[in-house]
Amino acid sequence: MRKILFYRTESGHCPVEEFLESLSSKQAQKTAWMLQLIEESEIIPSQYFKKLVNTDEIREVRIQFGRNIFRILGFFDANQAAVLNHAFQKKSQKTPRKEVKISENRKEDYLSRQQELMSDFQQYITKRRKIDAAFDEGFDEGYQAFKVGALLKQARKASWPDATGSRYQITYQEIGYFQNREPCRRYQVFDLGEVCFGVRAKA
Repeated sequence: MRKILFYRTESGHCPVEEFLESLSSKQAQKTAWMLQLIEESEIIPSQYFKKLVNTDEIREVRIQFGRNIFRILGFFDANQAAVLNHAFQKKSQKTPRKEVKISENRKEDYLSRQQELMSDFQQYITKRRKIDAAFDEGFDEGYQAFKVGALLKQARKASWPDATGSRYQITYQEIGYFQNREPCRRYQVFDLGEVCFGVRAKA
């Protein structure tokens, strides 16, 4: 499983963790779901950890909660861990250059002190679940529902060839769940671990 690390300054401050602590329980819960999905994904869909153009390989996690939009910036290190080093509430459509610059500066600092003062994302989840009942409430069930929705949204944009060369493409109307993971005449079955769904052949 890919690791997510939180950058810490030389003095020990953790900017991303401090930002998460400023969010409400439910805002932080959805943010944690998104980060956990990224951590568990073998291949991270680009929309979940989007590379920002004209930057020093900085990537962005976007979380929307109601009318609030949060951004967490970071990068992949040499071990392909996702190092998150800056977070803010976004008020403009384009990510401000000053926010990107903060992330780039912290990336440079991280690379110079790579083995020092890093924090594991899962440690944060464990700690907050112990002290924040609203954050903990329904966390596991809510994450599974969030994960299914994200996977189906991603699969909807994709198409697959079968052995005969036919193409399959998912639409919301064509989703079918298969408890026994067996294909039937009209559907091709795709198994994504906890999620198993059928896709009807394109006409």
